[in-house]
Amino acid sequence: MKKISIRIVTFLLIASSIGSVQAFAMTPNLTVPSSLTEVTDSRAEQITIYHRTHNGVLQYRVWSNTEMKWITQWTDM
Repeated sequence: MKKISIRIVTFLLIASSIGSVQAFAMTPNLTVPSSLTEVTDSRAEQITIYHRTHNGVLQYRVWSNTEMKWITQWTDM
């Protein structure tokens, strides 16, 4: 449990330093985000990080608002 907590804290610290981040609960069968963050700096890639609990495991996935596609697969936290 402590290992998971350390991963979550580390992830949140990294995510908060990236810039505008929103977290939404998603069911496993949804693949397209319903809302995106506003673009505030056209030079930097804008991302949204989604979270879900799948089979009791907290996971995250990164959506590129710039390219309008998933950057990563679901990753355990």
